[in-house]
Amino acid sequence: MTTPEAVVVHKMAGRMRIRVPSKKGDAAYFGSVRDALSSLEGVEIVEATPYTASILVRGPATVEAVTDAARSRGLFFLKEERPVRVTTFHDAVAERVGALDERIKTATGATFDLPGLAFAALMGAGIYQIARGNFTAPAWYTAFWYALGIFGKSSSKDSGEKNAGATD
Repeated sequence: MTTPEAVVVHKMAGRMRIRVPSKKGDAAYFGSVRDALSSLEGVEIVEATPYTASILVRGPATVEAVTDAARSRGLFFLKEERPVRVTTFHDAVAERVGALDERIKTATGATFDLPGLAFAALMGAGIYQIARGNFTAPAWYTAFWYALGIFGKSSSKDSGEKNAGATD
């Protein structure tokens, strides 16, 4: 019997997900992997799911410790580690905001982008509030505008830092 190949598809402090595609659906195999990895030092919880060919390992054990133990026991070997994408909250929001910005540009023939549309909408709402005699503290849309401004400045700063380090 040959040792199946595995890939680490996600890792972060205290958590890693490993897939063993060739064993998908094999409940006995994933049960034995769960039992074997659960006994390792630094492993707190192992969830093995045959339907997705996935092994979730939680605890402070390193990827190397888990995969070395699995290889030595003939459970699986690490094919090659896929580049693992670490996504911050800012990156996730920036990705969605960027997609929305592109949809707005497409829909308006590049007349508006997200900041331009937000500016026009907020200016209109501000004029409307003034016309109604409302001169109180900033409303929710003003808070959103400030948040968008901060977000825009931080993403510009981040992309500038990333580009500053590039040498071509």
